Amino acid sequence: MSMKENDILTIKIDDIGMNGEGIGHTEGYTLFIPFSLVDETVVVRITHVKKSLAYGVLKSIIHPSPYRKISECPYFSKCGGCDYLHLDYLKQLDYKKNALSLSLNKSITNLSLKIDDVIPSQKILYYRNKIQLPFGVHNKVAVLGFFQEKTHQVVPIKNCILHGDWAEKLILLVLAFVIKTKQTIFNEKTASGTMRYLIGRYIDNILSVTLVINADYLKQIDILVESLKSAFGPFTTLHLSINKKQNNIVLGDKTIDILGKKQMITISGISLELSPNSFFQVNDYIREKLYDKIIKNILLTENPIVIDAFGGVGLLGAMLAKANARVYTIEIMPDAVLDSKKMFKLNNIEAEHLLGDTSVKLPLLLTQLINSGVKTINLILDPPRKGISDVLISSLLKIKNISLSIYYISCNPATLSRDLALLLPTYSIEFITPFDMFSQTRHLETLVKLNLYK
Repeated sequence: MSMKENDILTIKIDDIGMNGEGIGHTEGYTLFIPFSLVDETVVVRITHVKKSLAYGVLKSIIHPSPYRKISECPYFSKCGGCDYLHLDYLKQLDYKKNALSLSLNKSITNLSLKIDDVIPSQKILYYRNKIQLPFGVHNKVAVLGFFQEKTHQVVPIKNCILHGDWAEKLILLVLAFVIKTKQTIFNEKTASGTMRYLIGRYIDNILSVTLVINADYLKQIDILVESLKSAFGPFTTLHLSINKKQNNIVLGDKTIDILGKKQMITISGISLELSPNSFFQVNDYIREKLYDKIIKNILLTENPIVIDAFGGVGLLGAMLAKANARVYTIEIMPDAVLDSKKMFKLNNIEAEHLLGDTSVKLPLLLTQLINSGVKTINLILDPPRKGISDVLISSLLKIKNISLSIYYISCNPATLSRDLALLLPTYSIEFITPFDMFSQTRHLETLVKLNLYK
């Protein structure tokens, strides 16, 4: 059989892929079909064929999975935001654990890895504290939405069930402002137009809004200021991020504070200010569960010394410092370091804050601590999706004659698997615990504790 585009086939789905798509097999071909589930018999249309691999779209379901459910979202399968709204939640956790296991065992072939069950989210809908939406034009009217999967075509939305009511209210308010004041919408092809992205972050009942614009300022911005204050209260903040570059990077290099300067919040007893550019986990409940596990393990160490690398605003480090750990933070974003310093001072706790690339700063700090006679170090690594650099891996492999525990936090199983394979067998794995930070999507947050062999 020679498969080609637009062929219509009936197949049985027998596996799930790393990206949440169903996998079937027929006539020597492996087929990848998004939004199909294991044990389903489905009708598909082939969209792309490459040697023995084929990709298709789901046309109809002949025999549905017993775990299939009706999606509560009218945009599901169109906007590219969710992968599993059609799947029973407990089964989602099974799929995610299996995908993590496949990724890890593909890279680490000589060990039998025990992976804990996925820690479920308390809320499986309306849990995200941050929304980021591109502006677009639909029927000659300004819209906000998500990019359709693997495209830059904006799918307009009015609300998102992964976010609370605050997001719907914000979307309507901002679009009303854009339409009333006749703001132009950025066009990627021509690099013309003003409005690029809306970013909103709602934590501790306080909203921070950032508009990314292709301009130096925004006309009639005072109208939006009054609307935001009326709808969300006096502690709301509004910022403009200036991005005139023709690229896919969301935020620009310059930020203008329009209303307020920082988002002032209290988390786990720690008061802090968040800059609009600062990283912060999107699921408050899972962040607490993740941090609690790290803190409880570290506090088993007598007089713990902690290095919080890729620390962001430094909340985890602050919680450890409050529990009397000796803390060092490393972060490359200047705004985040400034926020971290202010947070520690505000809460009457201390740490040494290092601004710079973790690949450079961490090896120097480790050498300094070891040369000063420190025998036990707890290292927290929370890198971006690309994982940790070869330079940093090499430095960690050279550490000897101390007790070093690494708490590696990862949102990308592929780079996590790669990095763990490189760190073994110099380090042993104590536990692998996945957390459902991103319910209804294929994504997962994973915590791995490694210990240096002495």
